Amino acid sequence: MIHALHGNLGSIADWEGLGLDNCSAVDLWEALEDGSDPSLADWGREFSARIRNSGDPCPLLLGYSLGGRLALHARAADPGLWRGAVLISTHPGLPTVREREKRLRRDREWAERARKWPWEDFLAAWNAQPVFAGSGETEDRLAAQRLLEPRRGAIGRAFDLWSLGRQVLESESLSACRFPVLWLAGERDGRFAAFGRKMSEIFPDFEFRTVPGRGHRLPTEAPEAVAAAIRDFKNRRL
Repeated sequence: MIHALHGNLGSIADWEGLGLDNCSAVDLWEALEDGSDPSLADWGREFSARIRNSGDPCPLLLGYSLGGRLALHARAADPGLWRGAVLISTHPGLPTVREREKRLRRDREWAERARKWPWEDFLAAWNAQPVFAGSGETEDRLAAQRLLEPRRGAIGRAFDLWSLGRQVLESESLSACRFPVLWLAGERDGRFAAFGRKMSEIFPDFEFRTVPGRGHRLPTEAPEAVAAAIRDFKNRRL
C-alpha cells in the first residue's frame, strides 16, 4: 500500500489526480484536531505504529513537502517497516541551530497569520512566496485551499509543531536507511532540486529525478509525470 502524505495548505484530494492504485491518502490535519500536540518525531512514531499494526505487507511512503518531512520521521521511527519511499519537493533539514531558530520564528509568524488573518489574505501571502513562483497559480488549487478555512486552527499548529526549525535529522540517521528512495523535484524548483542532488551522497539506495519544466507543487502541477515516476519505481524496485 502507498501511504500518501500531503503538503502544507494541502489535503488528501491533492493525490486524486495521480490515479494510483492501492493508495491511502492521509489527512495530516486530523492529528492536530484532537487536542494533542505531536512533534515531528511523535507523529512519525504514531503513524509507523499504526501501519505496522495494520499488517500491511509492503508499505511505501509517499510524501510531498511537509508530508515528505513527516515521511522522513516515520522512516526514522521504524526503519524496518517501510519497503521504500518517494519524497517530493522535500527539505532534508537545516544544518545549524541558528538557521533552525530563525525558521521557527518565521513559521510562528505564519501560524499567527493562519489563525487570525482573513483567510483570503493569508492564502494570497502564502501563495506569493518565491518557492512557488515556478508553479503558477490555478483556480482549482485556490478553491481547494479555501475549503481548508474551517481547519485553520490545525494548520496554524502545524506551522509551529512541525516547523522546519524543529526538524533535526542527522546525516547518520538518514544514511542508515536501507530501503530504496526516489526523490523528485521540479526542474524550475532549483533549491529543492539541489537538495535532491545532495541527498545522493547520503542515502545508500537512492534515485533522483527532476520533472522538466515544473516547479515545487508537483503532485497537483504535474500529476501524470509524478504518477509515472512512482509506478516505474515500484515496478523496478519493490
